[in-house]
Amino acid sequence: MSMKHINSTGMALLLGVTVICAAAQLARGVEGREGKLFITGEANAMAEYDMAKVTVSITAEEKNTSVVGTAAIAQSKHSEAVQSLLSSFQFEGIPMANISTRSLRISPIQNWTDGQSTVIGYEVDQDLVLDVKTSDATLIPRIYQQVSAFLNNLESEAGLKVQVSNLSPYVSDELKETFEEELFSSCFANAQRKAKLMAKGARRELGLIQVVSDRPIDVENADEYPPPSPFPETSLMYDAAPVSSRMGSSLPLGKGQKLSKQIFLEYSLK
Repeated sequence: MSMKHINSTGMALLLGVTVICAAAQLARGVEGREGKLFITGEANAMAEYDMAKVTVSITAEEKNTSVVGTAAIAQSKHSEAVQSLLSSFQFEGIPMANISTRSLRISPIQNWTDGQSTVIGYEVDQDLVLDVKTSDATLIPRIYQQVSAFLNNLESEAGLKVQVSNLSPYVSDELKETFEEELFSSCFANAQRKAKLMAKGARRELGLIQVVSDRPIDVENADEYPPPSPFPETSLMYDAAPVSSRMGSSLPLGKGQKLSKQIFLEYSLK
């Protein structure tokens, strides 16, 4: 065998060994590379309604085109009705700080004849919004009763309409804050449980938390490590029973508000 043939064979073997070693080193690098795991921790809690907004609509109208200042008469009539109802609500223990008014609306009352409109009076409309605590189960029915008593005392031609136009129970900010720590702890526990399961499924060792955020975490390589879906930090769901047409001493307001929280975490994977 010639020396040239031996040298060629030796070079081929050396090149083969070099390729195998490089491949083995690359394989070790891929296997040993630290990975990332993105987890969304979730938690829910049901909070009973502790407050309710009761909207009372008051409408006054005056139809008398022969009298100058008809709009002013309607407004005066409306003002008297508002003051009377405010006194009734304060009598029930509702402080003025919990009563607000919405914009006062003054509109002409028109009569259409043969395609022609004629102003025959004016209408004044405004809402009173009462923020009341639900701890007194009889308070909201008493508001309805006060409105009913006010209407019963009106003359038939008084030109006044009063009604409870809306009832919206809700959870106050103060009560939500009492759930904040519980929801946060539950989110972490939920995220940790998911992270351990996923690391086990990937046959990797779960490392330390690298990032904690109340917003989805941005990821540089979105193809390799897709970020979690961008859900809002806190979502609220409203679930209330219909208002009963036959009220007793209390009024059912529904189950309450479902408070939901999410946190976003990045773990290292070994």
